Order: sequence, then C-alpha cells, then structure tokens
Amino acid sequence: MRNFYNPTVVSEEEVEAAPQEAEAVDTEVAMLQRMILILMEMVAHHILCLGPSELLSKQVPITEMAR
Repeated sequence: MRNFYNPTVVSEEEVEAAPQEAEAVDTEVAMLQRMILILMEMVAHHILCLGPSELLSKQVPITEMAR
C-alpha cells in the first residue's frame, strides 16, 4: 500500500511493473504519432490535389475531403 505521507514509498510489485507500463505507454505514443503523421499526409495530399486557390475559394465539406 502506498504511503500518502511519503509518496516515494511504493510496493515491490509497482517497481517491477514500471518498465512494462513504460513500454506500453511508449508503444501507445508511437501509434499516436504514426496516426498524426498519416492524417497530416492526408491533409497535405488533399491540399495539393485541390490546389491552394481552389481550397480557399470553395468551402469543401470535411466529408468530401476524406474521400
């Protein structure tokens, strides 16, 4: 049980589980970074396909851009 008066005191199980939890968080962060990169590439592709002037002159619904 964690001692709330001294938060640095943790159980042995928590210490042993920390590397696995850190690895899981790293994996999730890497997945989110990949997803953001893919979304950025999709947006850039649509801007290039439509052309900046067309993109600014028309209001294209986001559902259309996703196609």
